[in-house]
Parts: sequence; C-alpha cells; structure tokens
Amino acid sequence: MCVCVEQQRLVIILSVPLVQVDFFGTYVADVMTSSVKTLLDLSWTIGYFVSGDFLLSRHKWKARPVEDVWEEYRWYKEILVPLLCLLPLWVRFQQCLRRFLDTGTRFPNLLNALKSVSLRAFFC
Repeated sequence: MCVCVEQQRLVIILSVPLVQVDFFGTYVADVMTSSVKTLLDLSWTIGYFVSGDFLLSRHKWKARPVEDVWEEYRWYKEILVPLLCLLPLWVRFQQCLRRFLDTGTRFPNLLNALKSVSLRAFFC
C-alpha cells in the first residue's frame, strides 16, 4: 500500500505543470537537483555490474575492445546521462513557473526559475 502511494506522489511531482505545487513536491525536486552526481554514480555502478565488468581483472578491463565499452554507448552517454542531469532541473523550473502562476508573486519564484534555466544551459 505504501509503495503505491509513493509512486503516485512521484507521478504527481513529474506532472508538475498540471498540478499545484506542494511542500513535498518542492522538497523532492530540491533533493533530486542536489543529488544529480549521486544519480550519475548510481547509474554507472548499475551499468558496471549489469555488464559484468566487475568480473574482469584491472588489466582486462582497461584492455577491452572499443565496441565492448558500455560507457561509450549512445544510450548511456547521449541519453541516460543528460536525462539524469536535466530532468531534476526541468521539474524544478516547472515548479517555479507553476508557483508563480498560482501565487502571482515574482520573487522568489521567477528568480528560482531563472536559476534553473541558467543551470540547464550550463549542462547543455
């Protein structure tokens, strides 16, 4: 029962332009924004174990053929990593705009939205 409620909350947080922003959604988006590096490390670790690279010795791991280097695959390098970097910033940007539309106050909502956009430009 608890897992279903948490999954519903995550769906609500990701559909932020359509719903009103509450404290929990803001908190989760801030935590996601702050833990991008951790998410990237976690994705690399999962790829490392799923690919079986942990079974190779250091010499064999460094001498892998180029086609076997999963870190260079398009799905990881061009899709997953940018998605993990930009999704939290996008959610936070949408939350700031939604809060501005709901409250009508420019400060701090538009300033936080500008901060999210400038960080997104840095990652792209």
